[in-house]
Amino acid sequence: MKILFLNPKIDLAWFSKSQIELSRNTAMIINAQPKVPTEFFHIIAVLKRQGINGLLMLDPHIQNLSLEKTAQKVAEFNPDLILIPSEIWIAARCNIPFLNHVTKTIEAIRNKEIKSKIVVSGSHGTIFPEKTLRETGADIVIQGEPEMTFVNIANNLNDLKSVKGICFFDKEKFIINPPAELVNMSELPAADYSIFPVEKYFSGENLFPVISSRGCIYSCSYCSSKTLNKKYRERKLEDVFRELDYLAGKGLTKFTFPDEIFTVNRLRTLKICDFLEKNHAGLTYTIQTRSEFVDDEIMSALKRSGCTWIGLGFESAAQEVLDRANKNGKVESVEKAIALGKKYGITMHLFAISLLPGETKETISTTMSFFRRVKPESVSMASATPIPGTKLWEEGIREGKLKGDSYEEALEKNGMIGNDFSKDEVKDYNSTLPVKLSFSSGKNFMANKIKQIFKSPKLASHYIKKFFKFVLIKFGGKSTSS
Repeated sequence: MKILFLNPKIDLAWFSKSQIELSRNTAMIINAQPKVPTEFFHIIAVLKRQGINGLLMLDPHIQNLSLEKTAQKVAEFNPDLILIPSEIWIAARCNIPFLNHVTKTIEAIRNKEIKSKIVVSGSHGTIFPEKTLRETGADIVIQGEPEMTFVNIANNLNDLKSVKGICFFDKEKFIINPPAELVNMSELPAADYSIFPVEKYFSGENLFPVISSRGCIYSCSYCSSKTLNKKYRERKLEDVFRELDYLAGKGLTKFTFPDEIFTVNRLRTLKICDFLEKNHAGLTYTIQTRSEFVDDEIMSALKRSGCTWIGLGFESAAQEVLDRANKNGKVESVEKAIALGKKYGITMHLFAISLLPGETKETISTTMSFFRRVKPESVSMASATPIPGTKLWEEGIREGKLKGDSYEEALEKNGMIGNDFSKDEVKDYNSTLPVKLSFSSGKNFMANKIKQIFKSPKLASHYIKKFFKFVLIKFGGKSTSS
């Protein structure tokens, strides 16, 4: 058997202007930057253990391949089975809302009259499997975590009805198999990077992801973690360390732990920090966590081991908004975490969400006042997106604002679930709040926007509008109704 792992290129030219604009200020942005498909490397490790060695990986973005050249390389390899993710698994909580890149890639492959079975993984197929199959033209869609399910597909390609966690068409009949068990992360082997030059991902500002754990112990209403990852699980530290050793040997200098709450297990965190400090003093890295799980000892260990940036789920400074979102966190703990970041010289980046259920003009003012008073070093803001599969999405269906049949409608109702804001008010806040936030948080907004214009010429008009909005608010005194 020959198996191809294809990480599809995301070209903004394949998405309409309305699709790009619709995804702005949401949790699901069409991001054309290179993405590391971490699940590929774990699947490769499992297949190699089983004696399957006819494996090839392609990444058109990294290898600078056009769509035509990609299809030609697929034809030359002529695989029996192809895996294409709609987004990398670690990004599934904030996935790309449209499947244009997957559809374009599959169309190019089909035009070469290749008879391979094509499998699509990701949150689209998990939530809307039939729609995903019809839209992309794939043969099989994976529901849930992809690693072991894809291995089972490879081992049972002639008996798909026996494979849990997949959907497919049997002639005209749509088949939904029983769900697969969650991946046992402690038994998933260390990633095998041998079939692809992973050092190509190290260039520029890219941070190579190394997964230590998967899942979350919380159930926030706006996050799709529980839909996709179900529960918190840890990998064996010796496997994590083995991967870090290998990558450092290949020239890695900057990486990220994409774990949802990296510091939730205190002893484990300290062990990882100790390993990095003793064995890889030259590496720098970033993490995500919650403010409740950082203190002086943890921050000191993170600093000594090379951590430079910590992403914190902040959302809002209005406690009533956090409580309604089932955040189970306190605003005060975020303020303490920001102070710790300044003490240890680690950037504390706040992920803020506006227009959550229960949001009012007064709670928005509370949040903006918090930024002006605390002055966090780094903040990003998106308005509440009812991502399919989340409790926020379910609330939108109950309210009658969502039919619950697509990602597109979730974007159209962005910021409008569980509150009384109109579409025009949401548009105004989406345009104005990030700008007001930028000069109240100490962020160099103007320089950042100019840099983004040069990096993404196709989006220049979007950033130029933001730039002039900033000037209007900063120097002209214009503000939203908040």
